[in-house]
Parts: sequence; structure tokens; C-alpha cells
Amino acid sequence: MLNPEQRVYITIEWQEYGPLDSPGRRLWWRERRICTIENYPQYLPCHNPDCEAGGFEIGEKVNELLVSTKNEAQNSLICFKAMRKERQKRCSHVITYSIVCVRPYQHHRPLLARVI
Repeated sequence: MLNPEQRVYITIEWQEYGPLDSPGRRLWWRERRICTIENYPQYLPCHNPDCEAGGFEIGEKVNELLVSTKNEAQNSLICFKAMRKERQKRCSHVITYSIVCVRPYQHHRPLLARVI
């Protein structure tokens, strides 16, 4: 069990990409945040100037990592405004993300029997 004074740190790094006028993608935003389990973001904002109140639902991905036995996850997400029914207003921005969970070091290891 974790000692309440021992913190779990979460590092979230992401790059946001949007379309270019020609084929390909443009890097719009890059950021890194260090959080704890008490203050990690549920959403990352979308930086597309044509997207109103869009974003990326990262909180669920952080939560999945915290309840798993893994310490890191990587993937991509589309802006939740991409799912709009009005086709001309859909957002085409995506992020690639990396989440790393740093758990406290366990100082108490079981003693090994000495073989003589």
C-alpha cells in the first residue's frame, strides 16, 4: 500500500497536428506536463483556430494507465469535435501522446535467506 506522503507522478507529453494546404500534416502545438493523481487533466485543448471548444479526452487514458500494472502508454487521439454531424465543421486535428507514470520506490524488500 502507498504511504500518503509518497506521490505518484504522471508525465504527459503530446504533439498536436493539423492538415496543411498541401498533403501532409503540420505541427501546431507541443507540450509536456507533470501532474499528480490529484490534478491530471481530463482534456487537452485543441489549438485549431476553426475549432470551437474542442479538445482531446486524455483523462480516461491516464486513468486506464493508473489502474493497470503498466508504467507508460502511447497512442493518438482525434479531437472530439471530429465527430460532429455537420461535415464542414469537423475538426481534423490529432495528437500523439505519451503518458509515463512514476510510482514511488518500495524501500521494503523481503529478506532473502542466506545459504551457507
